[in-house]
Amino acid sequence: MLQCTSLEPTYIPDGFFEVFRDDEIAIKSIVWRNNEDAFIDFMSVSAGSSMTAVSNEESDYEVMTFDSIEYHVFAAEVEGEDSLIVWESGGYRYILYSVISIEEMLMVALSVR
Repeated sequence: MLQCTSLEPTYIPDGFFEVFRDDEIAIKSIVWRNNEDAFIDFMSVSAGSSMTAVSNEESDYEVMTFDSIEYHVFAAEVEGEDSLIVWESGGYRYILYSVISIEEMLMVALSVR
């Protein structure tokens, strides 16, 4: 079976362990959890093959640029709610959901190289 060749995070915060991985031809999905049941959900898809719809209700939206890549950050207004970061690089769209802080999420996102 062919696997998705997109990149994945090289940094995951301490205490998180991988609980799910699916590497299909055009999709990669990985989930990490910790002992407090917090999660990090990472997905990549071919940038031209799909559309990403995001609800920005109850979140603060900001675009951040690092190394010429735009990261669309949807920070939850309520602590403990899911935040989201979406970006495109190298022909893939990357999507990161989590309940961890936006600062930690950015560290995870920026480690995808």
